Amino acid sequence: MSRGRIVYGAIALLLYVGCSSYVPQRAVIDTGTRHLGDGGWRVPEPEGEEISYTFELGRLGNEGKYPFRIGFLFRTELAFAYYPIISFTINGDTFPWDWDCLPPADTVKDDFLRIWEELVDEDDAYFSDLEKMIDEEGFYPGVWPGYIEEGTLEKGTNTITFIASEYSFSEDSLTDYMIGSIVISNEEIMDEYPRYYFFYR
Repeated sequence: MSRGRIVYGAIALLLYVGCSSYVPQRAVIDTGTRHLGDGGWRVPEPEGEEISYTFELGRLGNEGKYPFRIGFLFRTELAFAYYPIISFTINGDTFPWDWDCLPPADTVKDDFLRIWEELVDEDDAYFSDLEKMIDEEGFYPGVWPGYIEEGTLEKGTNTITFIASEYSFSEDSLTDYMIGSIVISNEEIMDEYPRYYFFYR
């Protein structure tokens, strides 16, 4: 075999491995906390009914086999904090949060913090603050129960917009909520956070 064929074969093999191997992606969209809605329920004051962020993804990979998921902390103004009225769009496609009920925050807190420690490059003080937000301030640690559909995300710049929904008992009022520590990733560790919660009345 000629030297040229050997070099070509080696390059082809490297390209094949590079294109076919699993290269997980993540984007830390925001590590701070923001307030959506139209009421003075909590300081800081709400910033309106929508908040948009842009984030970068260097590679999408095999979205069918390794789909992306999104997670964050949130706290609603409702008396029943386990019933979030949250929706968001990614590049214009809408993703409503359609869970009727969530498990108590303390049952998934450890999973959330463990996963976030692997995904988010922050110091111990940051995670201590997250734990305090969950334990003392009523924030819920959640990973959206569905997967981001293939074709929604783009390699490069993407836009996500969180939307404060209309309050179910009033046509001219929005449900306020706080949201923070937003991460999107197709790392397999995201699957270790509970996707579904069944409860019986």
